[in-house]
Amino acid sequence: MQDRIDRPGVTRVLDERVLDGDPRRLVAPRGTPPTCEALPDRAIDRPSTVASVHSGASGAPSARIGPARGGNMKDLTQMLNTFHSEALRLEALQLYSEASERHLFELYLAGEPVRPVSNEWPEFVRSKKFGRQFQRVRLVTEPLSKYTRFELEWLYPPNYGAGEDIRVRTVDAPYDGPDFWLFDREALLRLHYDDEGALLETERVTDRKEVEAALKDYEQYALEAVPLTEYLMQMRNGQK
Repeated sequence: MQDRIDRPGVTRVLDERVLDGDPRRLVAPRGTPPTCEALPDRAIDRPSTVASVHSGASGAPSARIGPARGGNMKDLTQMLNTFHSEALRLEALQLYSEASERHLFELYLAGEPVRPVSNEWPEFVRSKKFGRQFQRVRLVTEPLSKYTRFELEWLYPPNYGAGEDIRVRTVDAPYDGPDFWLFDREALLRLHYDDEGALLETERVTDRKEVEAALKDYEQYALEAVPLTEYLMQMRNGQK
């Protein structure tokens, strides 16, 4: 029987039936929680590109990230390492451009079996989740693009298996604002991308009205979003 994995804070395992009905299995790696010395990219939450995080003399985390293309990723690194209870992520684009994903995407398009991806982000989630929650709402338009299918089937399952509460919401119209992270419902970080889905910059927002507006948007979309595994089952059954 498939484990229940739609409850925040509960260790989650994705079995074969969720992922394809065959032995191609994607599960979070076992072992002791890491020390969070590495984080992936795409706003440091993708399982494919690594952004190293280490502690300086003061003990505060600092980031060493490749060309930032104008983005201040240190803000995000700091917020991910210091939030107290809840990290909310709204993803609204239908295409994200990351060089580190291209080879995996090519394999996916070629019909290759599910390939394991880098585990830095799932390990980070697992190490931080005690008393804290990572929640993500992914907005998608239907019919799904090949990239969105790749993302849902290959990139998200390890994150979900590590304890991140990932939900999918179908929308008819694009979200009219930028992607964002919202920490503890009070610290907002907007993520600005170009037309091809490449991250350009991050924007830290402190205005309370804007923070509350972002929270309202997130909660509105989350209300009718379904757990990742439920959406994957619908995809496997030909409903998506």
